[in-house]
Amino acid sequence: MIHLINLGTRIIYTNRCILRRFELRDSLLVFNSYMSDKNIAKYLLNNEHKNVYETVLLIHEFIKNYNNICYYNW
Repeated sequence: MIHLINLGTRIIYTNRCILRRFELRDSLLVFNSYMSDKNIAKYLLNNEHKNVYETVLLIHEFIKNYNNICYYNW
């Protein structure tokens, strides 16, 4: 039997990519890159955002959950 140890959302480094936690300063970039596009947002857990404030609220929820070691979101 394999026992996994939850560590939460930690930074992951690879040769080609760095996965890190969302920060509030990412809100505008996230909104402009994909949350405002209904053709992309439909594949995510959230609907398309009408304004950047919706994205700020979403990222704020991510940040609140980062204290939970069973929560993973990059």
